[in-house]
Amino acid sequence: LPSSAVLHFRNASAKTCAIEGYPGVIATSSSEVSTPAEEVLFGPNGGIRHSGEPLVILLKPNAVASAIIDSAAETASGDLAECKTVANLQIQLPSGEPVADIRSALRVCALEIHPLVLGLTGSD
Repeated sequence: LPSSAVLHFRNASAKTCAIEGYPGVIATSSSEVSTPAEEVLFGPNGGIRHSGEPLVILLKPNAVASAIIDSAAETASGDLAECKTVANLQIQLPSGEPVADIRSALRVCALEIHPLVLGLTGSD
């Protein structure tokens, strides 16, 4: 069964800012092998269904944009050799600037990131 998490990006400045695209999500194994999440417009738990492409989001001060990370516990073909255990997820702004590290042992077979949308749900 797929599982997901919603990433929130809050504008902590006093000015409106623009953000668009896909946050970076890089999974790192305990042996330091890094794998970026695949950028996918829409997945099992959310993303963008209506516009067909990521939109520029204008975030007023204290406003939030969000994006969903989807992972799967097994591959569609059932080939568990494609799965790996990751020790860390590095989260980045679409510009590539790191914003958080999530340290947790997770077993994933596929990792997808969906584009940013306005609000808290990660889906339009």
